[in-house]
Amino acid sequence: MRAHRPVAISARRRAGAWAATLGASALVASGAGAAVPKWLFAVGHAKALAVTLIAPAKQSPLTVTSPAFADGGAVPCSNTQYCGNVFPGLSWSAGPAGTRSYVVIMQGPGEGAEVSLHLTVFNIPAGVTHLPAGMTNPPSGASLGPNVHGLHHAYAGPHPHDAGRSEYHLQVFALDSRLHLSRSVTFDELIAAMRGHVLADGQLVGFAAKPST
Repeated sequence: MRAHRPVAISARRRAGAWAATLGASALVASGAGAAVPKWLFAVGHAKALAVTLIAPAKQSPLTVTSPAFADGGAVPCSNTQYCGNVFPGLSWSAGPAGTRSYVVIMQGPGEGAEVSLHLTVFNIPAGVTHLPAGMTNPPSGASLGPNVHGLHHAYAGPHPHDAGRSEYHLQVFALDSRLHLSRSVTFDELIAAMRGHVLADGQLVGFAAKPST
C-alpha cells in the first residue's frame, strides 16, 4: 500500500519556506521540473490550509459532498490536470441562521512546505449550496479568487508530481457577511477578511496520485 502525502500544517516550517520563496529569483522550480514565475508561485500557494488559519466555528459543521467521490475517496482522473481538469461538483448543507455568503477553497500539497490553491470562490450567495460539475464560471454574485493558474481562474485540478497519494481539501465556509474585496485579492487578504465572520465550516477530502502512464 502506498503511503499518502498529507498536507503539513507546521506554521514554523511554512513561514520559513514562504520567506525563502520571497527571497528567491524571479523563477521558481516546480515539482514537475518546470520553472514558473515567482509572482505566480506566490499567488497560487499559501502557508497552510484555510481551516487551520481561521478560528473553529462554534456552529455544527457543514456537510460537504461531491457527486464524483466520497470523503476519503479517490479523485477521478477526469477531475485532475492529468486528464480533463473538470470541476467535480460540490454541494454542502445550508449554513446556520445569519448566513450571508459562502466561501469555497480547495487546497492540496504544494512545493516543499507550501500548500497549493486549486479553487477559490467567495461571496457565493446564501441561497446557493451547490457548485455544478464542470463549473467554469462562479455563481451570479460570486467572485473567483487566486489559484495556481493565476488570479481569476475557476478550477485547477490536482496535479500531484509522484505516485504517492496526495490529499486535497475542499473547504466550505458560511459567513455572516459578504466580503468587500478587489479582483486582485490574495489568499492572505481573503483569510484576513473572513476572520471573525465564519459561522460554520466543513470540508471534503479526496486523494489523487500521478497516473502511472
